[in-house]
Amino acid sequence: MDAEEIAAVLREPDQSSLEGQQRDHALLYNTGARIQEALDVCPRAIRFESPSQVELFGKGRKRRICPLWPETVAVIKALLRRQPRKDNEPIFVNRYRQPLSADGVRFKLKEYV
Repeated sequence: MDAEEIAAVLREPDQSSLEGQQRDHALLYNTGARIQEALDVCPRAIRFESPSQVELFGKGRKRRICPLWPETVAVIKALLRRQPRKDNEPIFVNRYRQPLSADGVRFKLKEYV
């Protein structure tokens, strides 16, 4: 997708909704993470202070650090205020507070596209 298409998808989630729309907006933001990498992120993996970053674990448990935009940090902080998580709990959960699945993400992304 080009930048305009990505921006259009990012505008789709209604961030005022309690039913995960803020979660969806945060999940779609700027890390470039694979779906499972993003789903595995816990609060302890995020550095909120500048320079903000997130630690991702990819295939084979390969570790990488990705910078985060200030906008991304603000969205994730807001999400965690609404749905507090322990340091070792995944940030992205479904309405039952269970970890969101890759299929769930694909379903929501298809809905927004």
